[in-house]
Amino acid sequence: MANPALLAAVAGALSLQLAGLYLPVLNDLLKTRPLAPTDLLIIGALSTLGYATMRLDRIVHRDRTGRPARPDGRPHEDQGDDDGFPRSPELS
Repeated sequence: MANPALLAAVAGALSLQLAGLYLPVLNDLLKTRPLAPTDLLIIGALSTLGYATMRLDRIVHRDRTGRPARPDGRPHEDQGDDDGFPRSPELS
């Protein structure tokens, strides 16, 4: 994983959200009530749509080298232009 601190932050946020839903002390304080398991499954499935969309976008928009395309649409430095010839350094 490229950023273990991000994984820890997401796990911590998820833990706090679940604690707010399922700990009786926090239920009273936050005026929440526990969710049914089916509701949790629906929320889990819907929350993965954003991740799945981004992964699909990276697969669909690959360049000729098989790497994900650059955000600005330009070819990678070692790829050259669409005509198949290498880029000249003064045009970069």
